[in-house]
Amino acid sequence: MQPDVSPIIERLSIREPLIGFYDAPDAGPFEPLLVPKGRQCVFKAYPDWRAGKTLHLTKARHGCGAMHLLDMEERSREDLVTFLCDEEGLKASHELMDLWLDSAPRYHPRHDNVLIGPLRPSQ
Repeated sequence: MQPDVSPIIERLSIREPLIGFYDAPDAGPFEPLLVPKGRQCVFKAYPDWRAGKTLHLTKARHGCGAMHLLDMEERSREDLVTFLCDEEGLKASHELMDLWLDSAPRYHPRHDNVLIGPLRPSQ
């Protein structure tokens, strides 16, 4: 069971729903599920999270973020830096993007399903 976050939500006047990150053996309890299309950014699912849907990531269907969320290489380091820096605009230079990638820890999932969506207190 998760801790009661309502005091934090009230104190900080948070109006948006909290989003959970789950590593689960079964995706069923998180339905309705949303499957990423192609290299879709994880955060593109934000409107769906607000609507109660959960993004379902697996090694076979993962969208963007697979390197850090699923601990897998899907493109070369050079391609990743170019995409994140030049297309996504996450850092001002390739050098800064390289430094960030070196310092950002990867998540090592224990199960086949990584899910991002509305909080599910029973999970």
